[in-house]
Amino acid sequence: MHPRPYCLRSAFAGQVAALGLAVAGGTCANAQTAPPEPVPEPHAAPNADRPDIKSVFASGSISFVELRGQDRNWSLATAGVACNTSETGVTTAEVQRTARPGLENLRGAMRHDEQLSKDTNVYVQASASTGDPLREDWGVNAGIVQRISAQLQLTLDARTARYSTPDPAAPQPSFVGLAITPGVVLTPRGTPLELSAQVIVLRNDRKDWQVGGAARAVYYTGDRDFFMAGASRYPENELGVVRQLSSFYVGMRRELGQGIGLRFTTEHARLEGTWTARTISLGLEKRF
Repeated sequence: MHPRPYCLRSAFAGQVAALGLAVAGGTCANAQTAPPEPVPEPHAAPNADRPDIKSVFASGSISFVELRGQDRNWSLATAGVACNTSETGVTTAEVQRTARPGLENLRGAMRHDEQLSKDTNVYVQASASTGDPLREDWGVNAGIVQRISAQLQLTLDARTARYSTPDPAAPQPSFVGLAITPGVVLTPRGTPLELSAQVIVLRNDRKDWQVGGAARAVYYTGDRDFFMAGASRYPENELGVVRQLSSFYVGMRRELGQGIGLRFTTEHARLEGTWTARTISLGLEKRF
């Protein structure tokens, strides 16, 4: 079984936006994006002047949340498209809608992955949102995935983003956070198993530095089919205040044929002193 390229879907959600290892795949509780897929394998577009559509995808999540003794439902919906924009590059655009009772946010993101060599991949991403401050006002991040050997890859992601609070009594209406996330991906020789871990070093709203971590195991049953499980504990932004978020998830991906893939995940998450959420997520991808 040959090693699989690995693409880290950055590392934060609110404060740690889209932490692939930390969550299952787009929970509305912490508004994550999907966990990392294999690095896109770009190919030459048939028309050099026109991007070649590689895939379209959509996902939805519902979270059953206990908040201050009350039960609530939150939702998250994502849709996007990935295009081969060069022989070695893939550009992805996506839109996310996060909804809670009385609160709503719409977020857009654009990301470009570039394969510098057979062992080195880099990416840059920019995002912005409008509506209630459930997501970052804006964010910019960049990262690298470096293969060291057939069994070892190293990853690094750096992100800065601005977050706001709806609390008029807050000492500051917004703050700019910073996170640096080194990681490692291990593929034991002769097994269909992939083990991933990250350390999250984050500057919070009080300008203090906090540390968190995440780990994930993926068991491949086919080239694109797998089962996964992961856990994390890291500082997370919630409406302008950073608290510790703990989560555990399990999930799977199944190829349905004709380039269609289905992903299902379930997650249990707890934000310290605030809410507990049980989330179910379902996603579909169509490759061309």
